Amino acid sequence: MSHAIDAARARRGARIISRPPLPATGDGGTVTTVSLDVHKPECLARRTVITVLDRLGVCAERRDEVELAVAELVANAGLHAPGPRELRVCVGGDAVTLAVADGGGDYAVIARILADPGAGVPWYEEHGRGLRIVAALFPGACGAAPVAAVRGGGGSDRPAKEVWVTLPLGGHGDGLDQPGPSGR
Repeated sequence: MSHAIDAARARRGARIISRPPLPATGDGGTVTTVSLDVHKPECLARRTVITVLDRLGVCAERRDEVELAVAELVANAGLHAPGPRELRVCVGGDAVTLAVADGGGDYAVIARILADPGAGVPWYEEHGRGLRIVAALFPGACGAAPVAAVRGGGGSDRPAKEVWVTLPLGGHGDGLDQPGPSGR
């Protein structure tokens, strides 16, 4: 994302927390972290997702699926986990990972639901369907894990969690608008 977009977000009240290089890829990837401790965090997260995926050339249908999944994760963090909360967008050469981090420590329960979305939550329940939707949209490409801390909202030293989805880029099933050259 450009610094002009970062400045526009800052004027609207969004805080860009960090922009370090993606540590594990070694392919020039980036990590953008956006605080979700704002009014209407789901809207901010959806705008961020759409902007990133549009720039990557992801088709509208797949973009909509990612937007829905991230909105569900943000809503869950807002309803069920203590803050601070943040959206982490990790763009590498072959994939983009979107993660919602918060001050909750219940990653094991969430990881189980994402691994087996049919377990535990009847379809008619008022709550609990969001993770099933995420798991259905990203089978085998979503999860939850502990993280050391969430920096947004002034920082925290207590354990935290990150719930994520990954969208492959440049391969089959990525939904890119512009397919790569044939024969490669």
